[in-house]
Amino acid sequence: MTAITDIRMPAACCAELSRRGFDIIPLPPFPQLPTPVASHPDMLIFIRNGVLLTHRDYYLLAQKELDRIASVAGLNLVLSDETVADKYPRDVLFNVACVGTHILGRKDAVSHHILKICSDTSSKFVDMRQGYAKCSTCIVDDNTIITADTGIADAARKHGINTLKITPGHVRLDGYDTGFIGGASGCCGNTVYFCGNIDWHPDAVAIRTFCTEHGKNVVSLGDGDLLDVGTIFFL
Repeated sequence: MTAITDIRMPAACCAELSRRGFDIIPLPPFPQLPTPVASHPDMLIFIRNGVLLTHRDYYLLAQKELDRIASVAGLNLVLSDETVADKYPRDVLFNVACVGTHILGRKDAVSHHILKICSDTSSKFVDMRQGYAKCSTCIVDDNTIITADTGIADAARKHGINTLKITPGHVRLDGYDTGFIGGASGCCGNTVYFCGNIDWHPDAVAIRTFCTEHGKNVVSLGDGDLLDVGTIFFL
């Protein structure tokens, strides 16, 4: 099993993942993105239906890591030449939440490659104002999410997705007022992992109960506040 992480994820969280049998691939920063999120996986890559999508300029910087990801999971590497910049919404090219047959994101800001994959796989693109859709969405299973974003929660429920709406904030992201619950988490098998201690969140009991009701265990990878590390991707 492999975990794709921000190269700056706390050592204690990485050590806990390693202890649980995960091989870690840390992603280096992409200077064209804002510094606090420059090595966040959910800003750098998109994986779905056998495709690993990233920006061509980023591939020049992180070829070793990206080739390794593609090799481990048998993915077809696709490189985007679209404009990417450190100002919203040009920084959310790949920031979508894949929830079963639904892809949640800001349609006018995401990569056209994602829209094509969505069309080719008969997935339903759910358009919303929130461009940081993946950051904002903790995916519990193929039809279940946790989010603090009202727009995402409303849109998800409209499309029949089980949704727990939690209190905004309480997730640290250095350089910003707050981070997001999706960026502080990742799901693999029957377990939802959190970077930091989920029990420090004011809605910890509700989050644990919700995950349990949907057949998932909850694991805290570290101590202290939850930390937005741009989602932990699992292969």
